Amino acid sequence: MHGWEGRPFADIDRLTRKRDPRRHPIGCVTTDGEREIVQWFGNIPELSQFLRRMEPQRWGLAGAALIEIKAQLEAVLTRVDVFGLTEDNRLAHNRLTAPRYEVVWWGSLQELLRDPGEWPSQLRAAAGADDADDPAVRIAEHLRERLRQH
Repeated sequence: MHGWEGRPFADIDRLTRKRDPRRHPIGCVTTDGEREIVQWFGNIPELSQFLRRMEPQRWGLAGAALIEIKAQLEAVLTRVDVFGLTEDNRLAHNRLTAPRYEVVWWGSLQELLRDPGEWPSQLRAAAGADDADDPAVRIAEHLRERLRQH
């Protein structure tokens, strides 16, 4: 059982965002175009369960709409459990959650440190991670500071 299971969303909103990516090395970034949420998980199954059960609530889905999106996400997130955090799975997820929210990036901390994509590159630059002796520490510190500011 994960630390967020069985708890109201309001109680766990910041739980996955406060985690240290060196201890919870699977990351996910979601956005509605205005807010950006960076979260960390212990493994892919925890991430997929969170995306299925909790993340839609962050973006205002409730009642019948929440039941509907959970059912729609089931097939995509089962593929995530089996095949991993692939780009095809991310795009399939986003087709279901648009226009309310989308996953901008997902992967491991180690992938984040070398991913040439737009979001990872911007995060590394903002954190000064590319020039750091230990880029993982620099990213963890940067994300902690960002969370404090919001």
